[in-house]
Formats: sequence, structure tokens, C-alpha cells
Amino acid sequence: MSERLQKPRWWKGTARSFWIVFVVLPYSVMLILLGMLVVAGFVEAQFLFEYVIVTALAIAFAYYIRTTSSRAVWRAIWIMAGIGLVGFPIFLVLNFLLIKTLSPVVGFLMPFSITMAAAVLVGAFVGDQIGKRRHYKPIV
Repeated sequence: MSERLQKPRWWKGTARSFWIVFVVLPYSVMLILLGMLVVAGFVEAQFLFEYVIVTALAIAFAYYIRTTSSRAVWRAIWIMAGIGLVGFPIFLVLNFLLIKTLSPVVGFLMPFSITMAAAVLVGAFVGDQIGKRRHYKPIV
């Protein structure tokens, strides 16, 4: 499990330019635009701070994934992708079937808990199986 995976071909050689063009430049432009909107009074300062914190964490996470491409990290990514791409639609269907029909009878908490648990477990299982079939390699 500790063997390192190779980075995709398109990351080799010019990875710094990809980071500047696709990550740092849009982040900077949005930061400037939001700063101007805050100064003009159209947006609250709290929104600017939330943007800075969330986006900086997402950039740091993306950089971590890019630099440490271990099998455990990619397994976690495949599981999270399964939860998002498979679990979310399951949650929407079960939400319509269970929560809308059972909430007036049993309350909201029990159907919501069952719906959320089923969606997350099925999505994680499917994502892990797809990742296992691909030997937890990146998509590219």
C-alpha cells in the first residue's frame, strides 16, 4: 500500500505554469473582485473571509494531492468521489421516497438518518470498488 503512484503526463515539466494559470490567477482575480465589492458595500466582509479560508484550504488540499500521490490518499479520493457522484443521487431519490412520505408519520430525524446513512454507505462502497478496480490510480 505504500508504493507511490506516478503523476500524470500533463503534470510533468510545466506543473508550475498549470498552478499559476488554473489556480493562483483565478483565486487572485476573485479576491480582487470580492475586495472591490466589499469596499463598494455590495458584499459583506464575512463572505470575503469565508472565500479566502475555504479556497486556500482547497488549494492546499489540491497541492497535497499533487505532491503526495500515495495509494491511501487516492483511495480516500475515490471513496469521496463515490459518495458525491453515486451517494448524492441516491440521497435525492430516497429523500423523495422516505422523507416526504414518512416525515408526517414518524418525524423528520429517523427517515433523514436512514436516507443519509444509506446514501453515504452505498456511495462509499461503489467508489471504493471502482477505485480498487483501477488500483487506486488517478483518473488521468
